[in-house]
Amino acid sequence: MGKNWNPATQSLLEAIPNLSIVDDRSVNVSSEKVSGLDLSLKTKHDILHGTLTFNVDGTYTLRHTVQDTADTAAIVVINRIGLPAAFRFRASTGWSEGPVSANAFLNYVGSYVNQYTLPATHMGAWTTEDFTFVLDGSKLSFRKLDGWRTIFSVQNVFNRTPPAFYLSKLRHQIRPRQFQRRGSSSRRQSNQAVVTRAQMTA
Repeated sequence: MGKNWNPATQSLLEAIPNLSIVDDRSVNVSSEKVSGLDLSLKTKHDILHGTLTFNVDGTYTLRHTVQDTADTAAIVVINRIGLPAAFRFRASTGWSEGPVSANAFLNYVGSYVNQYTLPATHMGAWTTEDFTFVLDGSKLSFRKLDGWRTIFSVQNVFNRTPPAFYLSKLRHQIRPRQFQRRGSSSRRQSNQAVVTRAQMTA
């Protein structure tokens, strides 16, 4: 037998006390707070032969936390393995003239926490250098190369080894990828990448 319900004077739960209501809508109840400093400096100078450029871009994160609900504790999401480092920057200097350009880069990532050891330890800072050389065929008088660009790049020029990552205080170390020289049984570590590629644009 149905029940009388007057929405003007009663709520639905007052009319049907045993009613269960399920709300399956997505609700954004989490919050994320970020504060920090960004730096970006760029300058360009014409010289007798070509143009010089200088760039510096950096980020220093003061705070970055995520809170799932208002009743839960905020979680820090920086300066740990698998999360962004609080301080990093990239500086570059370049030279270009006509179809030729070359750029050198300095990359720095600050130290951060290794949360996989008990007690937690720190991963050291890492500095690397990159280099690129570009030949732009569209700026040559030889029209058959119009639309072609040849790029030669070296990442981690001086083959600097990243900070050692330990899974525990017992020093179970995860080592960088190794490769074996062809024609030799010796093995050595390499963290360097050399890339040459040609591109064609329409």
